[in-house]
Amino acid sequence: IELRGKTLGLIGLGKIGTEVARLARALEMEVLAYDPYVSGLVAREQQVRLAPMKQVLEEVVDDAGLRRELLSAFNKVADHMRNRSAG
Repeated sequence: IELRGKTLGLIGLGKIGTEVARLARALEMEVLAYDPYVSGLVAREQQVRLAPMKQVLEEVVDDAGLRRELLSAFNKVADHMRNRSAG
């Protein structure tokens, strides 16, 4: 499988996401990530392009039905986390 030139989508650029991004860049992959807590400056330093969750899924998931399911699942988790931190 040729990975060079492919796009890797990440959700989160914590310790694990950052290391996965580093490995992907070593394989000459483009890295696209969603992380609302990471600044554009930090992303640029890591050579990662930040994007909204929907865009990450649109660029890396070919199947439209699977994209909808993943986005729906993500929204449920995000809502749960927001409610948990608010309460």
